Amino acid sequence: MPQPRDARPMATLDTSGAGALIIDAAVARAWAGFHIPVRTTDDDVDLETGDGLAWRIDDTFDFDHPVTDYDRLCRRHLEEKAPVLINELRDHAFASISDGSDMFCWWPELGVISANADWEPTADTVARATFVRIGVINVPSGLIWLMNPCSHGAAVRAGDDGWAIEVNAGAYMVEARPRDESDDNVLLVRLRKEPH
Repeated sequence: MPQPRDARPMATLDTSGAGALIIDAAVARAWAGFHIPVRTTDDDVDLETGDGLAWRIDDTFDFDHPVTDYDRLCRRHLEEKAPVLINELRDHAFASISDGSDMFCWWPELGVISANADWEPTADTVARATFVRIGVINVPSGLIWLMNPCSHGAAVRAGDDGWAIEVNAGAYMVEARPRDESDDNVLLVRLRKEPH
């Protein structure tokens, strides 16, 4: 197992096993996470998104009868048995990671996100890794959120809920090296800019 180095990730996100989204910041505003709209004045309000809407948390996590965006995402990961998927929200593609990892780190110099480890993979490890192409995501704003999928995208703030990653606007190929194809038990997700 690689030894921790002095390098620090640009962003570290701990989601307690909820996974992570890699999503354009503008598109993320439409992601409701595990929130559902408040329908009556009797409902408790957990979040107001500033657009006149109020939300409450639904943490029943019923993947057989999904109610929330998060429930539907988890169900899809379970059905497809895939640690990384491409999804669609308002005609924009985004990626989701769901493999039981708690910790996600963005390493800008390597262009990778590590899941399940907070030490920097070596450049040699990334170069030798066998990455599987997952699909293409859209980043029209040039700003990606690495975010907790339970959070409401309209309320995400840097820190506990997510981190903003600046990139060139456009399309990105998402590639993954699964944990079981590594000797360090670390899932790596790489973003590669697609040619125009």
